[in-house]
Amino acid sequence: KRAVNFQTGSVSLKGFNHANEDRFAVVEDFNRTAYGHKTRCDSPARAYFAVFDGHGGSEAAEYGKSQLHFNVARSSFFPSHPSAAFTEAVLETDKRFCEWSLGNGALNDSGSCVLAVLLTGAHLTVCNLGDCRCVYFDGVCCTDLTRDHAAVC
Repeated sequence: KRAVNFQTGSVSLKGFNHANEDRFAVVEDFNRTAYGHKTRCDSPARAYFAVFDGHGGSEAAEYGKSQLHFNVARSSFFPSHPSAAFTEAVLETDKRFCEWSLGNGALNDSGSCVLAVLLTGAHLTVCNLGDCRCVYFDGVCCTDLTRDHAAVC
């Protein structure tokens, strides 16, 4: 098993007209999230990174920050199909957030875009929902890994 060395950093800036509604999550040892203290010896190193671009309040971004990585780890598609695990996890996180906000009296108006990455060994799986952007930098040049998109109303 080859270890992957990486460095992370994050900056979150408040916009001009409102409070900062963005959140981020870094789980450097994702295997611990997925398997607990009984990490499988044959598992490749995994790390999870996510940015939640909140709007209309920070509740959806905060909920996604605290729950999405757990839902990826619990997905029936993890670890064999990480793309499908992300899809299932995003749908489950959205469903549970709606249930949570209804349970608190009224449907919460906040929402969030999400950009999440699962690093497995030297392989990246990227999940993008909204106008967040993932850029890969190899030390020389940058490559866009996602395309921004927006809901059509």
